[in-house]
Amino acid sequence: MPTSKSFASSVLILLGGTSVALAVPLVASPFLSHIYTPEMFGQMAVFVSAVSIGAIAATGRYELAIPIPKSNITALGVAVVACMSAGFIAVLASVGLAFLSLSAPKLLGSALSTTVWVVAVPICIMMLACIQILTYWQSRRQAFGVVAEARASQAIAMTGGQLGAGLLGLGDIGLIGGYIIGAAVSLWRLTRSGWNDLQVNSARLHRRWLFAAAKRFANMPKFLVIGHLANVVSSQLPVIMLATLYGSREAGLYAFAERMTLIPCAVVANSVGEVFRQSAAQIFQREGNCLDLFLKTKLRLSILAFVFALAIVTAAPTAFSLMFGDAWNEAGQLAVSLGIIAFFQTVSSPLSQTVYLSSEYRGDLAWQLVRLLLSAAGIYVGFILFADFKTSVFFHSIIFALAYMLHSVMQYQVARGGRKL
Repeated sequence: MPTSKSFASSVLILLGGTSVALAVPLVASPFLSHIYTPEMFGQMAVFVSAVSIGAIAATGRYELAIPIPKSNITALGVAVVACMSAGFIAVLASVGLAFLSLSAPKLLGSALSTTVWVVAVPICIMMLACIQILTYWQSRRQAFGVVAEARASQAIAMTGGQLGAGLLGLGDIGLIGGYIIGAAVSLWRLTRSGWNDLQVNSARLHRRWLFAAAKRFANMPKFLVIGHLANVVSSQLPVIMLATLYGSREAGLYAFAERMTLIPCAVVANSVGEVFRQSAAQIFQREGNCLDLFLKTKLRLSILAFVFALAIVTAAPTAFSLMFGDAWNEAGQLAVSLGIIAFFQTVSSPLSQTVYLSSEYRGDLAWQLVRLLLSAAGIYVGFILFADFKTSVFFHSIIFALAYMLHSVMQYQVARGGRKL
């Protein structure tokens, strides 16, 4: 069983890299907010939403099984299956988007150009999918330093690219281009570190093991793709719906507020979650429960979440105007509502994979779908009854908070002994 000292040291390693990944965009935000308009941030947010949703579907969620097998060969087989799935989906997405651009261009909307949809979106889907797979592989190797370095490099490259493109006057393409550059740098770092290890294990990998791995973890694509698509869609839904119902400006204000509130919380909390994931899987295999580790991690996350949420709610309205200018004042107001999500997401999300330890995917799938439907309803009710995008965001925040509370109960049920959900 991993000691508290080794667990804490692993978290600190990840926090070192993720602190850089957090600090660089935050420090650059006052400059970016004066270079780019809320509309431009809204256009980038639509792009990020599209590739985030595509990357979840691309792998079939097979990468979630990488920490589970005892054999590295089996784990590599799972990783290869995930890569093959991602390549197929990326090609399919490119063909499908090209067809839509010719036959029904209005379906793609006007926020992004046809070239971005047909070329950049599929390429970025493949890159993000590979980053997900390699991150799980490096976590299995307990190479948390590599993961931290990849995240830090991604943030530096993305921010540098966006600043440079903005100074050249490239507009929203500069924001999108910087995002792609950052993903490419992260992918290179993860690949370079594990290349020798991958080669050694690949030489022993037989084709039939790929089929065996795909069959053994067939419940991943059966149940988790739909559930995790519902997860990421519900997370990206505010951007998509705000852009549709209110416009790019409102979507950009929300995206910027999220960038400054939810993303910092998620980055730091996920550092804890990645270490918990590997440790919990090992303990659960051996003892049939991981309740002690679960409760200790939950307590740490609760303290962290309270500090984050309190800072957001009290400081955001004034801080946004002072740091980013009057154009972003409404984003500060949105951040107060997002502080509600920040608390419950930080406490619950890093421990979400606890429910997979007992292979109870159906309960998680039901939760994901219910959260998606309720979140969409919250935003739409705010639009229908009040025609106010800040009210829509508030309703969305309350529903998300309740959903995370329910998921924490589900996590506890599994952690205490693998009981059916």
